[in-house]
Amino acid sequence: MKKTQKQLLGFFGLGAVVAMTAVAIALPSPAANALSGVTETLVVRVVGETPNVNVTGIESGSEFFSPDKDVTVTYENVDHIVVTLKYTDLDGVEHEVVLKDDYVDYAPGQEDFHLDLRGPQFGYGSYVLTVRGTGYDGVTDEDIIEFTRTPFTAELEEEEDSGKTYVDLDYVADEEGEIDEGEIEKFVIEVYDKDGNLISPLSPIEVPSPEKQVELPFDEYDLESGKYTVKVTAYDKNGKALEVKYLYKDYDNGKEIPVPDTNAPDTGGLFKNLNISQSDFMITGLLIFFMVGIAGIVFVSKKDKKNSRRR
Repeated sequence: MKKTQKQLLGFFGLGAVVAMTAVAIALPSPAANALSGVTETLVVRVVGETPNVNVTGIESGSEFFSPDKDVTVTYENVDHIVVTLKYTDLDGVEHEVVLKDDYVDYAPGQEDFHLDLRGPQFGYGSYVLTVRGTGYDGVTDEDIIEFTRTPFTAELEEEEDSGKTYVDLDYVADEEGEIDEGEIEKFVIEVYDKDGNLISPLSPIEVPSPEKQVELPFDEYDLESGKYTVKVTAYDKNGKALEVKYLYKDYDNGKEIPVPDTNAPDTGGLFKNLNISQSDFMITGLLIFFMVGIAGIVFVSKKDKKNSRRR
């Protein structure tokens, strides 16, 4: 009897637990009820994803003269981001400025930068804008933009009919169509040979202000065929060099290079191809003289020996 009572109590207890569990599941969450039906969203950040950085605002390889440029940097899946701008002046000296060096804890983001290319550390010349993001486990991503700030363009033009060579100079216009017409006072054009020697009869040539076509009269100075470097330097009114450009010219003076005649008689050494030369005669004569001399010495010595035996 007691055993049956214990079994009944066990069944009643199990039923009570099941009923209480069902009621707890059916009841609304207190937090959700307090927020009038608004539920919380759980954000999961996966730090193992590949880092990604990107730069927009300047096209790589572009040229412009404006000192003001705006760029936008976007990034995601990175912990550490570094943005640098490097400028190389006319003397080849590099100047680097750190625009951003910060930890962003893998949060995606975007940042705008205004590049002011004025000041003593900047000027006309080549620039490199680098964005580097470091992600999970040290994995990095880079976006590198190379551009040039310059007030002018310079190109070589060659006329096929006349064979003349010109340097075409012009202003640089940016996206808004603006040009800088007052900063350049003059140009100096210099021509160098493959060994770096200045071709003094041909250069230097001074040219006032751009939008000019300047002839380089290579044919007038009987120059050798080869590769020449044309250096174009822009100066302001104070005589300060603003920017330098290098152009390259493969010059052909039209003269034929003499080719050795393989069918010409060979007068070289010691009966070669039976074309006997003066040196061959001299060598032959000395050899004959030497051989006759030795033969004479041998003959005389034998004769002396015979005479000595007869005595």
